Amino acid sequence: MIMQRPELEEEMRRFKQMFEKATSENIIEYCQKYLGLLTAYRDELYKFRGTPEINQHQKSLVKRAAVDLVRQKIRTAVENCTSERNRIETLLKSFIVISGYDALETFNQHHYKGFSNWELKAGGLRFGGGTEADKISVQDAVATASLLRREEYLNPQTISVN
Repeated sequence: MIMQRPELEEEMRRFKQMFEKATSENIIEYCQKYLGLLTAYRDELYKFRGTPEINQHQKSLVKRAAVDLVRQKIRTAVENCTSERNRIETLLKSFIVISGYDALETFNQHHYKGFSNWELKAGGLRFGGGTEADKISVQDAVATASLLRREEYLNPQTISVN
């Protein structure tokens, strides 16, 4: 590989494997840690811009071709890292940036508790025709929607509807 810090690449590989085995309880933590690693990796790649071997104008065609190949590898690695970072950042936001309206949409989409007609009312969500006793506070609904989204991401075929 092209990295000057192979231990960072190894940590990235190891963490990606751990991330793929995440659970609904630890996926948020893993997203945050993985984002940190991706940022560190990208920062390392950006350091290559300042290396004399990459910036020199080579007179030899062979050396120029080798430098161009290294530049292309670095560019591809930066693009891949940025793409993965954006994907994980979007995923993390889908788990933690949830409004009452988002919770409502998630409840209806997942037929939470067997209902697809959830409504956002003052102070909470309840299914259509439900009573005050059936109401779920917005805070609890947001937490539940986050859990439903995490479970859906980790197990797209089996979605818990409680």
